[in-house]
Amino acid sequence: MNAGAREPAAWQVLEERELLRRDPWMRIAVQRVRLPDGREIDDYHRIRLQDVAVILAVDGAERLLVLNGYKHGHGRVDLTLPGGAIDPGETPLDAARRELREETGLAAASWRALHHAVTNANYHCSTEHYFMARELNVVGGTTSGDLEAMEAAWLTPDEVRARVADAGAPVVLGVLCGFLLYLRQLGEVS
Repeated sequence: MNAGAREPAAWQVLEERELLRRDPWMRIAVQRVRLPDGREIDDYHRIRLQDVAVILAVDGAERLLVLNGYKHGHGRVDLTLPGGAIDPGETPLDAARRELREETGLAAASWRALHHAVTNANYHCSTEHYFMARELNVVGGTTSGDLEAMEAAWLTPDEVRARVADAGAPVVLGVLCGFLLYLRQLGEVS
């Protein structure tokens, strides 16, 4: 925003009715809201999903750990990054440590918070917390209990750059964000 520009006013929630609640995974509500100009909207929907921790696990050769497997939400096999839901009462970093261990059997001696992002500004949905994990050690097998069967692979910086540059290939938004944060840590994206 320009210096001296007015900050847009927030909407006023007049009423909220819960449509669906499946703790801890999701909550869908409809709101009646008043806009700053006085107009009222009777059916503004809000979707709330669990916040998640996403891990950029990087080995000594600067390769990035990815997981490859079927994701039923959009019905296809895709690359993802290790990570998952933040449990109630758990910090994002604690969730990242747990998820890395559960999904990959790895632990990291070095952790760095990189960024966090809201997944959908209109509905909110969830917040993704991104962490870089380095100095990786195998501490056991995978124990995630996830429904998906995932295969781990290591991508070189060149392979990550190629995936970011391939505008024709579909990619999960959170993975693209993770790839860009990874390249930023390598000093390639400002």
